[in-house]
Amino acid sequence: MLFCGEEEALDKMKITPMMASSSPPRHWFPLLFLSLLLVVPPVLAHGGPPDPPTHHGGSVLSGNLNLALLWYGPFGRGQKRVIRSFINSLNYNAGANLEPQVSSWWRVVESYQSFAKPGGAHGPAPPIRVKVVRQVGYRDYSIGKVLTVDFIKPLVEKAVAGAPKSLAVIFAGRGAAVQGLCMGKCAIHGVFGTWRVTI
Repeated sequence: MLFCGEEEALDKMKITPMMASSSPPRHWFPLLFLSLLLVVPPVLAHGGPPDPPTHHGGSVLSGNLNLALLWYGPFGRGQKRVIRSFINSLNYNAGANLEPQVSSWWRVVESYQSFAKPGGAHGPAPPIRVKVVRQVGYRDYSIGKVLTVDFIKPLVEKAVAGAPKSLAVIFAGRGAAVQGLCMGKCAIHGVFGTWRVTI
């Protein structure tokens, strides 16, 4: 339905009342088709399940994992509580609660034990219990505000002192710069005295 004066305006714009309706113009169909071509193939490509991981003979995490946390720089109670809560949630049995949870991700890590067994996966993997056994704090950046690989050995030694079968986890505070440790490499393998370490 056109109101007074609208028909003249449509004539000037060379638009018929039919074109002013809500149906899309014909030139949109090729554009819609091209858009679908961009979206549909990636969706279809995620077809079957991924191949299971294969074990290449390296060490696999198993048993209990004892952590020695080193807080390098000032950390508030709230920040430490969040980290400890995350670590504790790895052991959480999420059976009655909604997924996803950190513990469901940790079960994937635990499942790697099965692939290390001769013949592949056989049954559920045993749990890997994670526990903080030691915490050390250095609020004053005692070895400097720029951490490089050369400073890791003394920090690891301080973190695990008295808990030699623990894994050192170093948290650098906001005021510390970490050089050459986090970017461009996955890990550094080495030996500190009689300890094998992975950074």
